[in-house]
Amino acid sequence: SIETMLFVSNKNELCYHTYFLGILVYASLSLPTRLRLKSAVLVYLITLSIFIIVLIFKQNLINNPALFFNRILLFFSLLTSLAIGHLFIENSYIHNFLNQIKVKETNDELYQQNLIIEKQKADLTRKNQLLNEQKKTAETLFKKIKQSITYAQKIQLALLPKKSFLMEYFQDSFVYFSPKEIVSGDFYFWKKINNKIYFALADSTGHGVPGAFMSVLITELLHEALNKNTEPSQILEYLRQNVIFSLKQNKQQVLSDGCDISLFAYDPYTKKLEFSGANMSAYLISQYDHVFPVVSEKNGCKIYKFTASRQPISYYHNMKDFKNSITHIHKSDKLLLFTDGVTDQFDEKFQKLTLGRFINFVTKYCELNPSEFGKKFLKFFNEWKYNTTQTDDASLILLEF
Repeated sequence: SIETMLFVSNKNELCYHTYFLGILVYASLSLPTRLRLKSAVLVYLITLSIFIIVLIFKQNLINNPALFFNRILLFFSLLTSLAIGHLFIENSYIHNFLNQIKVKETNDELYQQNLIIEKQKADLTRKNQLLNEQKKTAETLFKKIKQSITYAQKIQLALLPKKSFLMEYFQDSFVYFSPKEIVSGDFYFWKKINNKIYFALADSTGHGVPGAFMSVLITELLHEALNKNTEPSQILEYLRQNVIFSLKQNKQQVLSDGCDISLFAYDPYTKKLEFSGANMSAYLISQYDHVFPVVSEKNGCKIYKFTASRQPISYYHNMKDFKNSITHIHKSDKLLLFTDGVTDQFDEKFQKLTLGRFINFVTKYCELNPSEFGKKFLKFFNEWKYNTTQTDDASLILLEF
C-alpha cells in the first residue's frame, strides 16, 4: 500500500495517506480482535464514510472530481489490501486467539470441576474413615454381645435337666432343642418328687435373650410350684398367679409376657398319667384305646390329643381354671410334645409346615421308636426349612413308656 501511494501521490500528500493507512490498520487489527468479530466489514464502512467526509470538507474535492476519484481509487486499493490481510489475520491470529480463550475457559472449568471432585473425594474419604471406625466399633460391640450371649447359653443349658434322667424311667427318648438365636425361650423340664415324675415342655414369650430371661423365671417358679402342689392343673395355676405378680400384670397394664406349656405327672408304679396344658396340646401315640380324641390313625397305631386350655400362663381377659386330664399308660405307648416353632417353620416358598402336615409325618412314622423317629424328624425338618431362616425356637420331645 505504501508503494502504491508513492506512485500516485506527491510528497505533500504522503503524510496524509500514511495517517489514513494507520487508521485502517488499527481498525482492522484492534477492533475486530477485541470485539471477536469474524468480519470487519462494518468497521471498514465506518472508516470509509469518515474518509469520504474528510476528503470532501477538508481538501475541498467537490470542485475537483478527478482528484476525488483518484483518492477514492486509492482508498479501495488500501481497503482491498487490508481485507486480504484481514482474512489471514482472522484465519490465524484471531482464530488462534479465540481458541486460546476457549481453551483457557475450558481449563478453568476443568480446574473448578477438579476442585469440586477433590473436595468430594476428600469428603468421601472422611466418610469412609468414619464408616470404617463405626464398623469396627459395631464389630467389637457385636463380638462382645455374642460372647455374652454364648456364655448365657452355657448357663441356660446347665439349668436344663440332664437327658440321662429319662433313661431311668422310659424305654427310649428323643429330645430336639433348637434355639433361634443362641439362647432360647423354649425349655424342657423333668423332676421326680415322691413317687411321681413331672415333665414339661414350655414356650416362653419371645426368643433370644428376652425369651431366655422369661424361661429362667418360669423354671424357678415351676420348682416352687412343685413343692406346694401335686396336680398339674394346680401347678399351672400357681405359675399363672406368680407370673402375673412378678411381671406386675393387671387390667390397666396388660403384658403378653408369659408362656405356653404342656405339663405331665406320671406315676411309674400305677401307670397313671395326668396332663394339664396352657395353649400347648400334646399327643399320645398308642395301639390301645384311650378316652381322648383321635386325630390320626395308621395300621392300628392311633394318635390321641391331650387338649390344652386356650389361655396362657399370664394375665388373660377370660381366665378360667386349668383342667386336669387323666389316663393310664400301656407299655410301648409314646408321648409327643412340641412347640409351635416346629409347625410354624417356613420353607423356601414361604409356606408354613402347619400342624396338619406335621401330624401326617408323625402318622407315617408312628410305629418307630423315639431314636429312629428322631432321625426321620431331623431329616424331614431340615429339608423343609432348607436354606430359610429358622422362624422361632423349635423343640420336640418323644418319650416311650
